[in-house]
Amino acid sequence: MDLTLLRMSHAQLMHGFFCTVILLLSHVHRLVNCHTTNMFAERSTGGQLRNFVFDSHTNSLYVGSVNSLYWLSGELGMLNSLELGPLNDHANCSFNLQEDCSQTRVPTPAIIQALAINANSRILIVCSTLYHGSCRTVDMRSFVPLTYFYKPLVSNDPDGSTVMFIGPGIESGGVLYVATSYSNIGLPVHRNAVGMISVRNIFSLDLSSKSSTTSSVINVLPNYRMTFPVEFVGGFHYRNYVYFFVNHPDSFVVLNRRSSFVMRICKDDSKLQSFVEIPIECKIGGVVYQRLQDVTLATLGKVLADGLKAGSDAVFGAFTHDSGASTKESAVCVYSMDNIEKKFQETIQSCYDGSFFTGPAFITKQKVCSPKVSYGCGAVLFDTVISFCCFV
Repeated sequence: MDLTLLRMSHAQLMHGFFCTVILLLSHVHRLVNCHTTNMFAERSTGGQLRNFVFDSHTNSLYVGSVNSLYWLSGELGMLNSLELGPLNDHANCSFNLQEDCSQTRVPTPAIIQALAINANSRILIVCSTLYHGSCRTVDMRSFVPLTYFYKPLVSNDPDGSTVMFIGPGIESGGVLYVATSYSNIGLPVHRNAVGMISVRNIFSLDLSSKSSTTSSVINVLPNYRMTFPVEFVGGFHYRNYVYFFVNHPDSFVVLNRRSSFVMRICKDDSKLQSFVEIPIECKIGGVVYQRLQDVTLATLGKVLADGLKAGSDAVFGAFTHDSGASTKESAVCVYSMDNIEKKFQETIQSCYDGSFFTGPAFITKQKVCSPKVSYGCGAVLFDTVISFCCFV
């Protein structure tokens, strides 16, 4: 069965999709008065702090850098550190160290791309640019390295984007969700082993589901991996679904103009055939802020609700104009999760009604939706979609 991804135009999405604008941030230094209480600065020269995860169990932070991993207290005091690089590697060599390589592996920086906490096992998963985006684990109790997995999970391009987190899924103990951009570093036979979105076992880091016909991974078609950039901004699980927020071109015609989209899969879908995408837009007074910079899921309070239901769950998105725009203004928009889920349902229903296309073309061949044909794993009752998730 073909991978199913259903799309809506911006106009179709925004019709009835209520969002609240919080703040126009063109002069943020005039609006916010901050006082720094604690600070952590990397001591090594040339270092670059890149990402972090918060451990609510110990109220501490794990911070990824270039060659280093830091364990910080809630007050940003140094608790411990690990040197994870440089290690001998070469972009034209395989991620499998047992394979022969015509190039000499040389000391190469370990640029940390993503961190994820396995809270139940107290294990930190650390992925870097080494060995085509392979990962290692660290014991969070003793802060010592455990296992190195020579398996490409994330982009080996330092400028590539990666979103990684653990959440409920097709395995009882949870799964690792990884979404990453493609790289042009190294030989295609090695770098293309990284999937755009994958669902993995939290201990072995292998794909959670793999068969001769399907597996828990979604790839961009080979012809578009270097020409159609997909930038992942954030992601989370919510109810029965997993969401990824991305920027990518609207079409193949104007590749340098990107817009924002939400991708969704059912958490119990081992084949990822429930994949659906809709655009998301932040518009103020006729001005569209096309590019999503950051996103988080939170509960609305009374002050920020402004037409949405206080106490409900919502997505907060920080947007800017696309690169090359004459203005540097940015904005924060808020979207009700109920409204987002409603728009996904409407998109799926429209396909069952014979509207829209399956696709998109950078993942699979586009087709016009056929009325009352089962796409993905949907179930129809009285011409209405009642389920689109595969529970297999």
